[in-house]
Amino acid sequence: MDVWYVGVLAFRKNVLMVRTKTAEGAGKWSLPREFVRHGEKEDDAVILTLRQDTGFDTVPNRFLYETEPMEDGSLVRCYLLVFDRAEGAPRDFSDLNVALTNNSSTRECRWFPLGEAGEDPEVARAIPLLACKVDNWPAAHPYNWASIPDKKREMEHRARRAQRYFTIPEPPEPEPDPLYQALFKIADHIPERHELVWDFVRRFGGHPSERVRDALAVCLLEDLLRDHFDRFFPKVELLAGQDPGFADCFWRCWDVGQASLPGNQERFRSLQERIRSKKGGGT
Repeated sequence: MDVWYVGVLAFRKNVLMVRTKTAEGAGKWSLPREFVRHGEKEDDAVILTLRQDTGFDTVPNRFLYETEPMEDGSLVRCYLLVFDRAEGAPRDFSDLNVALTNNSSTRECRWFPLGEAGEDPEVARAIPLLACKVDNWPAAHPYNWASIPDKKREMEHRARRAQRYFTIPEPPEPEPDPLYQALFKIADHIPERHELVWDFVRRFGGHPSERVRDALAVCLLEDLLRDHFDRFFPKVELLAGQDPGFADCFWRCWDVGQASLPGNQERFRSLQERIRSKKGGGT
């Protein structure tokens, strides 16, 4: 069966969209896509096209959804794409905009804020499945956080709830992972209860499950360093030197916010490079 391979590449609450340029004008903005005939490898198609159009190196992260076959027998498979860390992912929009100047002659690319991109039916269908997988993607909260009177007790409740998902298998695709959803609720406490959040990360950052370490990095540790770098980076550095599991958790973080400032960024990347060297030395 022939397939349209569609990729969702998001960054800082923005989604990359493309449109074709023709002699008659520009077409409609849509998610990057490539047609893949039966027997061809899906993963390579849109990834190669994105590299040609933008210079971005991406890898598939997870399957999101598949449509019913269309009249011509083809269907759409939508995947979440992430920047290839091994090739050097962009750190902020200045890097991204530079890459976008390398557009092909037939297609143009643009980053759309989530609110605008969500008007596209394919993006709208992907949003509920992305809430726990994309950097700084807004999570849906069932109530007003500011209205909770006892935030410490609520934090403890959310921490217990999150721990229950540590040992529950990841749900089948394309269902969102409840572990990420639970950890994003803990992240609500970072502005006022960051020490409690750090205690949670410190306790479980070296968890034997790679899934748990990745979720803690994406949902909590990265945000702690984003907002409170001077307070927590020395603790992270110390613990990473003592616990290889926690070091791996930190290695999965990006240097954003305060961690991207001059001086801080050098310390952040230096630690990640030392961790990477140890990983390589063990192979």
